[in-house]
Amino acid sequence: MKIFSKHFAVLALSLLAFDYAEAYDFEIEGVNYNIISMEDKTVEVAAGQQMSPISVTIPEFVVYRANIYKVVSIGDNAFKVTYGLHHITIPNSVKSIGKYAFLRPLLRI
Repeated sequence: MKIFSKHFAVLALSLLAFDYAEAYDFEIEGVNYNIISMEDKTVEVAAGQQMSPISVTIPEFVVYRANIYKVVSIGDNAFKVTYGLHHITIPNSVKSIGKYAFLRPLLRI
């Protein structure tokens, strides 16, 4: 039984580490973004922010590779590994906020 518990713990920690390896299309001023639509020029704030700011301001528009993109969403898990965040400014252009965007779920073993 002890061997199973140790293997389960190693597996759980491995999955947790994998969870932090989120992919994103580009980063501007410490915030990661995924392109939602090239045609509509829209992006979402992507998972993977691994910073420790006190406050973050999400812009309404970002410029990337000579394109202006409108920020319309905060994706799932976007700030879940951002520690010490006390204030966030979200523009009116953001129409949806994904699950666990600001809250890290508890891991239960």
